Amino acid sequence: MPIAEDRGAGAAPAAADSPLQAVVVAIGEQRYGLPVELVREIVPLPALLELAGAAATVCGALNRHGAYIPVIDGRAMVGQPSHATLDSLVVLAGAAQPQLGLLVDGVSGVRQFAASQCTRFDGQTVASFLAGIASGDDGPVLLLHVPALLGMIPALARQQP
Repeated sequence: MPIAEDRGAGAAPAAADSPLQAVVVAIGEQRYGLPVELVREIVPLPALLELAGAAATVCGALNRHGAYIPVIDGRAMVGQPSHATLDSLVVLAGAAQPQLGLLVDGVSGVRQFAASQCTRFDGQTVASFLAGIASGDDGPVLLLHVPALLGMIPALARQQP
């Protein structure tokens, strides 16, 4: 299911005082949000190519239209046991095209948060892959920092289990 049209590599993050639109996903019992402008597509969990020597956080590579995209196990990323099922989904994210996949337990939809509902992190406060927290009527959503996730791929792929 395509989410956003190609906005090119120049897609900028929302300014601190502008509303944020996020694709809200479930990883375990927690909800996370990815900026809608960086989500390219959401697909059912396909067969993944195992990557020998990759860390447990990298669950494999997805062949999407002839291009291999590394997939991060969302549960392993946040310190939970891996638990992929037939209902699991892969969120493909990147600037101009999919650059990474994030294995999630579910997707609840697109939400808009006012700037006043968002508390932003500087990347060093909690975890480098968290951009902040958005408060909604149905509870908090931890906001993921996609560039930090992209930065994790080479380091994770080099680690030995």
